[in-house]
Amino acid sequence: MQIIKMPNLSAIKHGFITGLNISFKVNDDPDLVNKNRIQIAKAVDQEIIMLNQDHTETIIEVTEKNKSHLLLGYKNIDYTMGDGLFTKLTNTAISMYSGDCAVVFLYAPDIKAIGILHSGWRGSLGKLNENMIEKFIANKADLSKLMVAIGPSISAKSYEIGKDFYKNFINHDPDSSNFFIDEKYYNNAGYIASKYKKYGINNIYINLQDTYSDENLFSYRYYQHFGKKNGRMIGFISM
Repeated sequence: MQIIKMPNLSAIKHGFITGLNISFKVNDDPDLVNKNRIQIAKAVDQEIIMLNQDHTETIIEVTEKNKSHLLLGYKNIDYTMGDGLFTKLTNTAISMYSGDCAVVFLYAPDIKAIGILHSGWRGSLGKLNENMIEKFIANKADLSKLMVAIGPSISAKSYEIGKDFYKNFINHDPDSSNFFIDEKYYNNAGYIASKYKKYGINNIYINLQDTYSDENLFSYRYYQHFGKKNGRMIGFISM
């Protein structure tokens, strides 16, 4: 197990944990997944909040009232659907898992709030990131102070796409053309970062580790191609 840190988030507890599969959805032994979750919970040393992710645009705010229903479970299902978490609670780690998609970490020191997203191409093209930004705005955050970090994800060099994928993006957002190489490779992390920059958010860190080519990271696409490296990693952030 390795915990990767984001340099611009050194003021708070966070990390991207590799080496242990967190998901029941990848045909792993459920007992082993439970052991992995217990080991990760011990490493984080806080209650961990997790959702049933499905490439939605849903952001859920974690409060004292709903927290108990969102805790990391040890059964073969996580119940609540969504791909983003926001909270002002302390001593509560909010998390997202991934296996190529980007985990986006957010921290607003002025209002003492944190957020985390699972942003694959659907969430990135949709309004997932914008919905999170609006959540911070609704809570009176100064966006010039907002810190954003994008964890390890599949890089553009490994993210080969087809013509229909490219056309779909350009039809929905002509500006996204800046994040394709020769209309064949897609830069998801760069596209995500551009969305925050449009709001005047500039404290953005992008981890450049490529989940596809790095042998120490799980990758859905690599598994589809070669039958190896199947699993999901977890990112967490807390105050």
